[in-house]
Amino acid sequence: MITIYNWGTPLYAQSVDLRNEVLRKPLNMVFYPNELIKEINCFHIAFIDCYYTMIACLYLKKVDRNTLQLKQMAVKPGFQYKGYGSILVRESERIALLYDYSTIILHARHTATGFYETLGYMVTSDQFMEIGLKHYKMEKNIKKTY
Repeated sequence: MITIYNWGTPLYAQSVDLRNEVLRKPLNMVFYPNELIKEINCFHIAFIDCYYTMIACLYLKKVDRNTLQLKQMAVKPGFQYKGYGSILVRESERIALLYDYSTIILHARHTATGFYETLGYMVTSDQFMEIGLKHYKMEKNIKKTY
């Protein structure tokens, strides 16, 4: 099931653990409290299984009154490439529409651009470096989709 949860809750702690395992540890990076506090007013969204274990998570950061930025998409090892990420992104778009946002942007790792393109996101920038990896800015007008 898809759930929205608040910063600082037990589900938020699970999301930090999952994002750390999938996104940070492979780069020999960790989260610092001054980074996590910036997520306090974001939409935190996860795919939870029937045992209340987090399978996938992401958060949406408010950019302006029309735009959200999708950040820190992570899918638990063993569940990757099984559709959970796609489900979570699509549901995140529907949630964004409920709050009257029209656009979602993201910074995709070079290796993830194909995934987001299959979901209707378009590359809108030249390649750039972020956290030591090649990235592209991508964007989707979600009002045209639904």
